Amino acid sequence: MDERSRKASLEVLTESARERVLQRAIEIDAARGTPVADLRAAAAEAGISTEAFDQAMAELEGESATVARPQSRSRPRTLWLAVSVVLALAIAALFVMRLFPNP
Repeated sequence: MDERSRKASLEVLTESARERVLQRAIEIDAARGTPVADLRAAAAEAGISTEAFDQAMAELEGESATVARPQSRSRPRTLWLAVSVVLALAIAALFVMRLFPNP
């Protein structure tokens, strides 16, 4: 662990700061894109059934929103981003709840 990591592990953030850090991390991850396998794992962790995830993927593919083909900003891409952000927020919320349990 380097000096910066050691200092950061001792810091205590306010709730507002925690939310800002997690929200920004989600934005950065969303801009990079999400592999389907990672999204599938996140969905399972969030309690989303395999069948529901597969149906959502099939619907998305039916709208011609493929990962391999670059596309302009469109409804399918916006939907994909929204789903990714919601799942990332759910995972972040679970992480924060485990890290900072209510007394």
